Amino acid sequence: MTRPKVKPKPEYYTRTADDRYDCNHCDKTFVSQPLVSQHYRFVHQKKRPRERKCPHCDARVPGYLRAYHLEEAHGIPAPKCGVCNKKFRYPCHVVQHQKKVHMGEKTVACEICSKSFFNNLSLRLHMVTHSTEKKFKCGQCEREFRWENNLKDHMKIHTGDKRYVCVVCEKAFVQKSTLKQHVMRNHRGSTYNTRYTQFTLTVDEDGTPTYTCDDCGHEFKKRAHFSQHYRHVHLKLRPKLRSCYLCNTKVPAHMRAFHLESVHGWAAPSCGACGKKFAYPFQVQRHHKIVHMGEKSYKCDVCDMMFASQYRLSQHSIKHTSLRRFSCNFCGKAFRWRNNLKTHVMIHLDERAHVCPICEDAFVQQSSLKYHMGKRHPEAT
Repeated sequence: MTRPKVKPKPEYYTRTADDRYDCNHCDKTFVSQPLVSQHYRFVHQKKRPRERKCPHCDARVPGYLRAYHLEEAHGIPAPKCGVCNKKFRYPCHVVQHQKKVHMGEKTVACEICSKSFFNNLSLRLHMVTHSTEKKFKCGQCEREFRWENNLKDHMKIHTGDKRYVCVVCEKAFVQKSTLKQHVMRNHRGSTYNTRYTQFTLTVDEDGTPTYTCDDCGHEFKKRAHFSQHYRHVHLKLRPKLRSCYLCNTKVPAHMRAFHLESVHGWAAPSCGACGKKFAYPFQVQRHHKIVHMGEKSYKCDVCDMMFASQYRLSQHSIKHTSLRRFSCNFCGKAFRWRNNLKTHVMIHLDERAHVCPICEDAFVQQSSLKYHMGKRHPEAT
């Protein structure tokens, strides 16, 4: 009896300690063995995807495109989700999508914090947060990082990759956040002329930026809002329209669910508890978890307080620092929060917006009015 031949281990990749796969022929890294194998075949061996014959005609297409070919050429619908109508290459992808997006199924749990995940890859990435080990090391300054992306950003310092350029003085920076700080400190009131934007940036005494459109004079509190205004109004670049499934109408993607409901009677994704409607099904799931279930997955490392989102956690973390970024231009007093600075500046400007409805005394702060009502007019409270 002959012994079965043992399949030799591939030599085109190396498996690292953190379960990643490095290509031995280039510097690319992959999260799974099938991905690095596909990369090796397509890029280094120049082997293109094997083409499959269409069962209805003589056309030959790659396997992952056959479903789309059958739909376009022969009218046979591609596999799609019955909830959001998203199309996929294979039926198994529909099942995975429904479990992950619509059912929120998470079967893999972390043994340390009990947080659940959809698959093992997400769990492996999460486990890095529980480890003090920093596997990615800079070869020039010996600095270490937990995440490969952090190392890549750090390497730009050594390579001189400064892709974020100030449009006023043309000074370049490695990080976008550094460029933003530079603009706020050195170019308040400067006029910007970039590819899609023409605006004047001004900063108030309390540090609030205002973006004024140079074409029409409209003012915006956020750069993103101005950019949208400029594209839609002055450049006439309207949002990309999507076709309705049931008629020839084209609407923006975020309005398609409401169009289907108002015109064709298809119910928009809505919360079963409060009836609130949303543009996408995943928004219903997120709303239900945060608002009705009170799910809080983000934990403060200092006080163990839990939060529903990363943004709320980052806002809370400011309490544990001594950093006070917002300074008053009148007296120099510094604050942790911009809103506190705004309220404080009203004292210098003598803006008394809170008026007592009984004696018409005016106050700067709502809390001062509340104290006044309890002290002078307890019968009205």
